[in-house]
Amino acid sequence: MLEGIVRGYDPANYQATVATLSPNPSDSALNDFHSFGIRVEEMNLSRAASFLVGSRLVRDMIQALKIDLVHCHGFRADILFNKPRLEVPTVSTIHSDLLTDYQMLNGRVVGTWMARREYAALSGFNRVVAVSETVAEAVRSHGLQCEVIANGIDLNAYHPPSSLSEKVLLRQRLRLPLERTVVLHTGSLTNRKQPVEVVAGFLGSRLSKNAVLLVAGEGPLRQRCEQAAAGAKNIFFLGKRQDIPDLLRASDVLISNSVSEGLPMALLEGCACGTHIIASDISSHRHIRDMFAQQVFIYSGHKPQAVAAALDANGPREKVDMLQPPRESLDAISASRMSRAYQSLYDNLCARDSRPRRTATLQS
Repeated sequence: MLEGIVRGYDPANYQATVATLSPNPSDSALNDFHSFGIRVEEMNLSRAASFLVGSRLVRDMIQALKIDLVHCHGFRADILFNKPRLEVPTVSTIHSDLLTDYQMLNGRVVGTWMARREYAALSGFNRVVAVSETVAEAVRSHGLQCEVIANGIDLNAYHPPSSLSEKVLLRQRLRLPLERTVVLHTGSLTNRKQPVEVVAGFLGSRLSKNAVLLVAGEGPLRQRCEQAAAGAKNIFFLGKRQDIPDLLRASDVLISNSVSEGLPMALLEGCACGTHIIASDISSHRHIRDMFAQQVFIYSGHKPQAVAAALDANGPREKVDMLQPPRESLDAISASRMSRAYQSLYDNLCARDSRPRRTATLQS
């Protein structure tokens, strides 16, 4: 999402600097940002250092670079920027229902404290933006004003295969079976995504007799997922992948069993690639179903039995014509549309002058 925003900047009006608070892992998108000319300031702060000296370092950086506007993403970025009190406009994007997500990640007590702390910090921002109406409702329930700018994806990267022959070539290159149904699960392996239930549900489905499940992602539940797979020869754990667009184009089904989402990028990417989507019944998934009615099937429940029934009812069993998503729906989920909306918001906050305005994006 961050890449989509800054890549879409009008260079005559905006120059971007991305500041990362934590040390960047070896597989981060750092080189991608450098490749298209975005300055990245790596602060390399531990969690403790963030709260001890982070505010001062952020303030010094913004003053040194003569930043005109700051856009924050994530808990630490929101908390830190609430302290410096700089004379520049501030924007924060909220990606999910904070209370639900933080409780699932950190437990009820710590998660509740984190959500309340971040919501309190958000009251000091000029504008708060949610990635979906569902997230906006959660923010507003804490007494904050919030607008919606829906997530968007790069439609140049995510698009359907041009033909069934291209899909065959992709499968050959990825070493996937040509005649079996390929089910794909992407994203972090956390409680919010319920991946263990996906693995168990796949094994319990009739579809699995002539299908494979690809699990692309890492997270704390990987070992439990592997235990649930019990050595099955038709389940493959791929780890974190950089070729998700190709995996989507080569697959027949993308499945999501999430219990909470903002506006899930994985499903937007799958829809753009013409993939069949099978997704749990939550509001953000229903919103995507409304845009891509021919591609998205919604099922109730998150247990393995619900996953198995959904796969058996909706998993394709034979080759079908390639799905072509509606143009108007693709326009609604494009990264360029998202970036233009953020630039319009920035225009409303920044003093107008002839020079390009400098934005700093703080990423937790």
